[in-house]
Formats: sequence, C-alpha cells, structure tokens
Amino acid sequence: MKTKNLFIISLLYFAFFLSCKNPNGFKIEGILKNSQGETVILDVLKDKNLEPVDSIKVDAQGKFEFSGLIYEPNFYLLRTSTNNMITLLINPGEEIQIQADATSLTEYAVTGSADSKEIQEFNKYNAQKIKQLDSISSIYRENLNSVKFDSIKKIIDQVLIQLINEHKAYSKSFIKKNIHSFVSLYAVYQQFPPSRLLFEPVADFSVYNMIDSSLKIKYPEALLVKSLENFLSNEKEKNLQKEQSEKVTATGSLAPLLALPTPKGDTVSTAKFKGKYFLIDFWASWCKPCREENPNLLNSYFKYKDKGFEILQVSLDVSKEKWIEAIQNDKLAFWTHISDLKGWQSIAAKVYNIRSIPASFLIDAEGKIVAKNLRGEELDLKLAEIYNYLQNNPK
Repeated sequence: MKTKNLFIISLLYFAFFLSCKNPNGFKIEGILKNSQGETVILDVLKDKNLEPVDSIKVDAQGKFEFSGLIYEPNFYLLRTSTNNMITLLINPGEEIQIQADATSLTEYAVTGSADSKEIQEFNKYNAQKIKQLDSISSIYRENLNSVKFDSIKKIIDQVLIQLINEHKAYSKSFIKKNIHSFVSLYAVYQQFPPSRLLFEPVADFSVYNMIDSSLKIKYPEALLVKSLENFLSNEKEKNLQKEQSEKVTATGSLAPLLALPTPKGDTVSTAKFKGKYFLIDFWASWCKPCREENPNLLNSYFKYKDKGFEILQVSLDVSKEKWIEAIQNDKLAFWTHISDLKGWQSIAAKVYNIRSIPASFLIDAEGKIVAKNLRGEELDLKLAEIYNYLQNNPK
C-alpha cells in the first residue's frame, strides 16, 4: 500500500512539475572544454542590433547555464568574445545543450534546438565557400602586376560567378527546406562576398516573398516578420528612386545642372560650358582608379582642347587640403574643379546617382548626355568620332 501511495505521489509531483514549467521559457546548458574561467555572454537580436541578455562565468568544470522567457522565435549569440561565438535560433520552451571548446566555438555540438542545428549546418557550408572565395581573392592579388593579368582576371571572374551561383543554389534549397522557420531568414540575409547580399531584394524578390508569405501565416505578429516586410518595402523604394535617378542621367537626357565651389571658393555652374562638348568626371584624391585615369584625361584634353573640349572634375573628397594636393600632384590645374567637400553625401553625387568612382558623363553642345563612363582610350576614340563628324558636317 505504501508503495502504491508513493507511486501516486510521484505521478502527482511529476504532473505538477510539468504544469509549472513555463511554455515560454528557455534554457541553455553548456560545457566548455579547455576553459580558463571565461565569461560567456548571451546576446539577442533586436531591431537589427544585438543587445546583451545575460553573462555568466563558467565554473571549474567549464559549465554554464542561461534561462529566460521568449514569446516568439529569435536569434541569439552565445559568445566569449566578438570573434568567438555560436549562433542560435531559440524557440519558446526549448532546452538546449551545447558542448564546445572554449578556444574556438566554431566546432560545437548542439541538441534541443532543431533550428540551431540547421544554422550550424548552414554555417559549415558557408565557411567552405568563404574559404574558396579567399583563395580566389589571393590569386587575384598575386597577379595584379602580371602581364597576363587581363586573361587571368577573365578566368577568375568565371570561377567567381560559378562559386556564387553554386552558393546561391544551395542557399535556395536550404531556404525551401526551412521555409516555415526563421532559419530561412538567416540564409536570405547572408552577405557573400562580405558587405553584399547574396540575394538582391529586387532581383531575387521571389525568394524574399516566398519567405515572407510563409512566415506571415505562422507568425503574423512576430518582430522578425515585420522587420522583413519593412526591409522589402524600403528596398523597393530605394530601387524606385534608383530607376528615377538613372532616367535623369540616361544617355540622351539633358544633364542635370550643377553649381559648386572651386578650390578658390568661386561657384562654377555646368551652364558655363553651354555650346561646348565637356566631360563631367567624378573622382577623389583617395580613389586609386581615379588617379590612374587622370593621365588619360590629360591626354584627351590636350588633344581636343583647341576644338573646344573642356573637363569639369567633381571631387568627392571631404578634405580640401588633400583635394588641392591631388590636383597639383596629378597636374590637373588645366581645367575646372568643383566640390562641396561632403564626400558621398555630395549633392552632385546624389543628383547624378553616383554609386562608385571614377564615373563620368560626356555632355554635348546642347547639354545632353552622349556617353557615360568612358575609360582609357574610349574617351579619346569617342571624341575623335564626335569632332570628325562635326568637321565633316558643319552647321
């Protein structure tokens, strides 16, 4: 009888324990091998920023534990430093176990979180591709001064395109596999190469829309879902603005008016060059390709200046001293220079939709854009064509 009563009491206790367990709670238990008393930090992703949740010093056996409440899935970082971390996707109610080496958290075992396991597998594949990308970059740098650089670059470009396509195909497959999980967001937001999204929001809109449609059904109020929708909305707006800007500076369009200060402080407008062919060239003292292009500009200028050709260089510098120094060192004082010294925030860069430099626009006598981004001999050949035509077809 006592044994029966004890069994009933045990069942009641177990039922009570389960009923008291918060379905919105989570727990992380970990063991770090080779630990030296490190402090483990837990961060959470909020509004595209990481915020600290808690931190704890591992015990003598390398053990640590975190617990808390969570009402929807979210991304967490478990780290001992800024470069030694594990990415987790925690769902309400999960109890996660982690085993890792304190010296490098890249190799770890995780149980109790299927989504975190998926992230681990994705990161392993991603690391392989980044390693391949680094090898390609090394070959590129090693051959910069090679006489065969152009032919080598073509091969490198082909290999790079293949690598990106392979990674994109794998990532799409991974997203479809995890389409009902926030793991899909982890894959679609990845940057490859660094600082560039593998999936462009506009070009790859179908991928983003597939994720958004799926997650919105399951988690309509989730912050990560709303963040995705805001991201897509902003990207659409940016793309619309880009298209409008490109129309403004399309070949055949009237060149937008510019009026900015010279190094001496005088304001010069593009209206000054009305009736002449002239080149608007965007550059900066810190831009190596721009500086390398300057000798070509000098060559074309002296070849056609007597026919009326002019150059207007617009600098995206922020330092007036460095701007003037570059003009002097490159012997560019023969033509007009203007800048508001606001760098990429320059009104000129915004008006002409400048995303990279060098960038240039060849303007005709009527103020229309006739060609863009002519490099090396291209400018010389275009000017030869123009002035030969004008000579043979006088008004």
